[in-house]
Amino acid sequence: IVLVCGIDHEVPADAQVITIEGIDWVAEETDTGTVFTTLSLVPTIQLRVPANYRPEVDAVVEITPALPMR
Repeated sequence: IVLVCGIDHEVPADAQVITIEGIDWVAEETDTGTVFTTLSLVPTIQLRVPANYRPEVDAVVEITPALPMR
């Protein structure tokens, strides 16, 4: 699992958005897992979760309470 902070990210028009504890995340499937990127935080935070950590969204649920709300 990799956490990246301060990235530039274009949100696809058909993006799957999930909200966890008031933070919006875009979920994008890749060949190796899922990449979750915040929509509402500055700086933008991205969490890259390998497919062997199923369900991948559990990693987002665990990290979200530690993130700043603004």
